[in-house]
Amino acid sequence: MAVTELDAFIRELPSAYPTGQPAVNTLDLTMTAPSVAADGVQFTNVGRDVVIIQNTDVGAQTFTVVSNALQGRTQDITTYSLGIGESAALAFPAPGWNDASGKLKITMSAVTVKVGVLRLPRQIF
Repeated sequence: MAVTELDAFIRELPSAYPTGQPAVNTLDLTMTAPSVAADGVQFTNVGRDVVIIQNTDVGAQTFTVVSNALQGRTQDITTYSLGIGESAALAFPAPGWNDASGKLKITMSAVTVKVGVLRLPRQIF
């Protein structure tokens, strides 16, 4: 299994009151595709993360997010379809979505489905 790790690509958002002009590339979001679609991507989900999933293919593609049972919820997000050029934005509370190692895993139907992760600051406003 060759799951692509996203931890190094997580974009930590600046606080609500930055102290100066952001440096070049500090606000860029890296969209990352898996090496093998069925293996997917994963990252350490701290519960303040917004996940952007983008279909860059010329046809519809799907993604799946596996969950753990929590507060009566037992279903995964299974083969959710994104049309040509569409994106989805989701937030996942850590309990119920992370696996035993604290990772959230997303698999996709093609390597043309890319994922970016935005991490919100501890205090937004």
